[in-house]
Amino acid sequence: MLRVSNVDLTGGQSPHRFALPPVHLFWGTTEQNQWTYYYHLLVLWQEISLRALGDLPGLFTEEWRSVLSNKYWKSMWPGPKHKDVNSSNFNAAQFWIHGGPLFFGDELSPKVAHGHDPTSVL
Repeated sequence: MLRVSNVDLTGGQSPHRFALPPVHLFWGTTEQNQWTYYYHLLVLWQEISLRALGDLPGLFTEEWRSVLSNKYWKSMWPGPKHKDVNSSNFNAAQFWIHGGPLFFGDELSPKVAHGHDPTSVL
């Protein structure tokens, strides 16, 4: 009889995509990160719901972690080489204003960057 080692069964991150953020992302992190995750979840809830119902693919766990934190959104903001130097200052209250194709998709991301407010439901 062949035996499988439990060490071989414990791999890295799950290769599965999730339509909604996996609940375990909200556990086991710092309190500050939890606040940020919940804030982003509440602000983007309508867009997250539309992602789940629409044709956008689910995100991997690490992609959700990046979207729920400031990491992904900071990478979407223009750097200091951009013409408007003041725009490089990340604004956590309006983190989404430069769009982001990973979260919004290729079609909606430019609209968000040109003024579509996904928080208009709040």
